Amino acid sequence: MKRTKIFCISLLLLAGSLTAQNTTFSPEEKKAPSPSAAVVKDARMVLVIPFEPRLYNSEIDLGVNKETKMNQHQIRNAFRSGLDFSVVSVFKKKYSVYSLLNDTGASGIDQRYIYESIAYNYVPLPDPANASATAGKKNKKTDEDKPKIQNGQLTVTTSDQKKFMNVKITNPNLLNTLNKRYGAAIFVFISQLDINVQADTPEQYSSGNAGRIVGIHYTIFDLSGNAVSAGLSVQHFPAGLNNPTKIVNTYFTEAAQAILDNYLLAISPKPVKGGN
Repeated sequence: MKRTKIFCISLLLLAGSLTAQNTTFSPEEKKAPSPSAAVVKDARMVLVIPFEPRLYNSEIDLGVNKETKMNQHQIRNAFRSGLDFSVVSVFKKKYSVYSLLNDTGASGIDQRYIYESIAYNYVPLPDPANASATAGKKNKKTDEDKPKIQNGQLTVTTSDQKKFMNVKITNPNLLNTLNKRYGAAIFVFISQLDINVQADTPEQYSSGNAGRIVGIHYTIFDLSGNAVSAGLSVQHFPAGLNNPTKIVNTYFTEAAQAILDNYLLAISPKPVKGGN
């Protein structure tokens, strides 16, 4: 009899304990969607290709060295890997992403194969909504750009139009090879990284009080080889900021987000002219 009472009391205590635990959930937690109800990402795989180390241009490395004691090679690698991480993290919001830089096995071989299969050329910045109109095409020289003979000297007049480092695929098998190897259907080429000082005078430049600007050059191809989106993503950051981690976490991430936004704008359906 005593055992029966003890057993019944134990059941009551257990039930009370479970009821008390359930009351700890907030209304928001109860309404939280199940994993199966989560937003489904685009099924296509994105492959991010880092810029070639030689296409790194920085005017702040001396300041970074003084503050962090990193050498030039370490600084470049920090910004290169940081930029790759930023682009991958942003694109993961929408797609499955594969980072070629983080592939410790085939990374070096595949990077060399890719760099040998592409070419670069400066072209005018396109309209983000119609990037493919310029990207992937040869830059046509205007009459102002053509060499001229003046006073017996060959001169070239350059245009003030802003340009970016565009990627052109020279190996017709490149994207299909990468598709078979990684399952990628979207290819994000980061072609060049610029970190410049914005100074109006030499004194402002040497004082360290001039603002900085990061420029990320990129071209994004689909599996058919069409340059869907391309351009230059720019972000300003404060003077005196020389910590690569802080620069990457805030300003590279914002620049990477702009790249994704421009790509999504480029592939979004365009309104039909003359439609109701």
